[in-house]
Amino acid sequence: MPAPTFVSITTTAWGSTTTPKTTSNFNVLSNDLLIALAVKEDSTGTLQAPTGGGVTWTERAAVDVASRTEVRGWSGVVGAITSMGVTFSNLGSTLNFGGAVFNFRGAAGVGRAGSANAADALPAVTITTQSDNSAIVAIFGDWEAATTAATWATSAGAFTNNIVFDNTVYSVNGGYHASAGTAGVYTIGVTSPTAPDYSLIAIEVAGTSAPIAPVSANGTASFIFSLQ
Repeated sequence: MPAPTFVSITTTAWGSTTTPKTTSNFNVLSNDLLIALAVKEDSTGTLQAPTGGGVTWTERAAVDVASRTEVRGWSGVVGAITSMGVTFSNLGSTLNFGGAVFNFRGAAGVGRAGSANAADALPAVTITTQSDNSAIVAIFGDWEAATTAATWATSAGAFTNNIVFDNTVYSVNGGYHASAGTAGVYTIGVTSPTAPDYSLIAIEVAGTSAPIAPVSANGTASFIFSLQ
């Protein structure tokens, strides 16, 4: 099974308490699979499910415990070709937070997801992927704000660290493994820093082997995939 194709990442600002906040618009095709991730500096209040583009969002993983950053991840499938933004919001507190949306094409759906958190420990979570060559999206927040650019482990293949944010209240690092290889057990996390107060989530995005490209009325081919 071929890996899904990473198309884009679009983020909000991370260093403000403004709520709601919306990404800039990005282009999508029908059946693109979106992974939305959000991180907040503390567990006070609650990050809300994102909105935008007529997408129905399903929560896949979350960490929401005291003395940690709150981290949540959702998936959604695009219904039609459009340009869209995604809005993130925080309810019940005035804290720094932000969100990011990863767009994948040629995805069969979402596989396994996992979460972990600890104080003064190496950020890591283990997931057992369901498909060969899946992409894996991961993000972690550091409650101690001691992390700049993390070094990610590569047992699931090379990692692209798209998100690097650090201020005096929290830090955020996140990105994706493009292709984890043969389905199996993978530890997703970093090799540095070694002892943050962390919250980490990881979400598998499975590829598909049989795209169909019907031609629309204007003669444009629009790939459609079987989604789980």
